[in-house]
Amino acid sequence: MSSFNKVGGRYGMHSGSGRFKNMQVDQNMLIQGNAIGPMSSGDTWYVDKNVNASGSGKTWDSAFKTLTEGVAAAKSYDTIIMGRGYYSEAATITIASTQRGLKIIGPTSGGVPTSNGLSSATSGDDILVINADDVEISGITFWCLTNGKDGIDIGADYDGYNNWIHDCCFLT
Repeated sequence: MSSFNKVGGRYGMHSGSGRFKNMQVDQNMLIQGNAIGPMSSGDTWYVDKNVNASGSGKTWDSAFKTLTEGVAAAKSYDTIIMGRGYYSEAATITIASTQRGLKIIGPTSGGVPTSNGLSSATSGDDILVINADDVEISGITFWCLTNGKDGIDIGADYDGYNNWIHDCCFLT
């Protein structure tokens, strides 16, 4: 992929071949196969382990209680925002191939996760498995407990392109 550049009056990034003439894009675009369209920003879902009971996940007041619920509700290009707390999920959380571009954002302070933790209650399970492209995971401390496997696993039968994992901690 070329870097952002200006060549002959053209700006942008590209990968592979293509021809563009008199094209101006004022937002992110998704080009896949022969289809072109604006990248959807998707819905925002809220997860807060400190709520009394799970709600619709659409606001902090009606947040889901577990990340598992948030991921189950999310579609491609949705964002899940996690509240502070230690989340011990009942099983491995899997991001399906149909959830391309999903973002899971935990609270950070200066790029360091704050009072946030995620683990699998089942010893030996991965905490999070990514089977989609363009996934972003940020601001989460992964507690890889004794006999645990991976904090994050890119699915065994999946290549996982353009996934971005940043500002996370992995502890054993």
